[in-house]
Amino acid sequence: MTNIVLFDMDDTLSSENGLGDHNRVLFFPDSTKKVFADLQKRGDQIIICSKYATKFEIESALTKAKIDYANIIILGEHKKPKVETANEYKNHKRAKNIIIVEDSTSIDDSEHDVVHIQVPYKTDHTAPPSDAYLKVALLPEEQLFAIKPIVKKIKQNQDHHGQINSKALSNYYEAIVKLMEYRDKRKNDYREFYTNWACWFGGEARSKKAKLKAVDSILDSLNDGTFDIKNIPEAAKNGELASIVNSMKVAEIAKTALSSVQI
Repeated sequence: MTNIVLFDMDDTLSSENGLGDHNRVLFFPDSTKKVFADLQKRGDQIIICSKYATKFEIESALTKAKIDYANIIILGEHKKPKVETANEYKNHKRAKNIIIVEDSTSIDDSEHDVVHIQVPYKTDHTAPPSDAYLKVALLPEEQLFAIKPIVKKIKQNQDHHGQINSKALSNYYEAIVKLMEYRDKRKNDYREFYTNWACWFGGEARSKKAKLKAVDSILDSLNDGTFDIKNIPEAAKNGELASIVNSMKVAEIAKTALSSVQI
């Protein structure tokens, strides 16, 4: 088995009302069904837990989303710490890694085999501003663990309310997903797709080759954990990619980033 993937149901997969509100209506983002299917196809064990929601509530939300939960572990009204819970299943299933997807800033992922995907959320506890975090869980191992230090910096760069900078985090996940989708599709090298996306990744003054090389450079740096916005190629500093690259600015490297997007 590859991974234990634990999803927190409290404000992560989300609720239409406040945390712990008994009138809440649980639901799953639209992309959940495919992401869950892809995780299971990869051989991962999915766990859904909640401190407040009952197992029945979670099952009802899964049924409404038309998600088959026969092989999903559901832990309703679960009070045990998430890392501890995931570790127990990891040992039992002989899994390799633990992926925890939830909205708390307190998850400790310092262990080499644990990665915490911090979920951006709205202050009113409704749906997260983006469900890209679901797709991030599907990243290959090297890329998945490369996001750890970047997400940590975003967590440390909190706004004046003392909360996670949800916009920065959401934009970062969107950027990762878009870049990965680009690379996957580019492998097919369809002429129309190649041309359209080359335009999307830079200004007209840049050659297609330079723009595509810029994207490869970003992804390579994410693969090996050396990503630094100061090293982004010049070819990535034009067009819409500038917004994506700039959304990655975090903490101490923010001042070196582009100024087109304010976070």
